[in-house]
Amino acid sequence: MKVNQFLGEVVNGTKVLNENSYNFVIFGTPSPEEPWGWQVFGHHLCMNCFMVGTQMVLSPVFMGAEPNIIDEGPHEGLELFVDQE
Repeated sequence: MKVNQFLGEVVNGTKVLNENSYNFVIFGTPSPEEPWGWQVFGHHLCMNCFMVGTQMVLSPVFMGAEPNIIDEGPHEGLELFVDQE
């Protein structure tokens, strides 16, 4: 989320790209018997979780970063997803 803020500063778009520009949604009503789920999403992040009884499915999931290295400012040197490159 810090990378999202950094990108917003680089492109002068902090109203859309910032640390808090993520959303959380609940589908259905949380229940131990009935199906329900949740989603968290934002720039370069989408995670879906669906529950049916005791079964949990965490899919689809996308996590990315662009840029993946912060090269200036208070978080300079922060790197993400280096092992995946």
